[in-house]
Amino acid sequence: ELTKLEKKSLVNYLYIGKPLKKYHAQYGTKPRLQLGDKFADINDIPLFLEKHKSTLPEKQRPGINSSLRVDGEVTMGIVTDVKQKLRKSGQLKVNYSAKKRAD
Repeated sequence: ELTKLEKKSLVNYLYIGKPLKKYHAQYGTKPRLQLGDKFADINDIPLFLEKHKSTLPEKQRPGINSSLRVDGEVTMGIVTDVKQKLRKSGQLKVNYSAKKRAD
């Protein structure tokens, strides 16, 4: 179902993809998870969600949405792990976006 997001401040962005070639030496070649603007581990998701939730007024908290932006070449393994961690953390509103990276 397509719906327009009313308030973008209620959206958590989780990026999943392989690091660019210039960062391979530093971050490796395997797909990485990026929470907001920092690389993170899947186990960091609950803390990331809680930090975002604490910045919002109580009335807006039920409207929080997580957006998974996934590189088209990433396998579903890491995506499934992230989805399960979101579910265990109580974040059930999730949207997805994917497109190929332009090199």
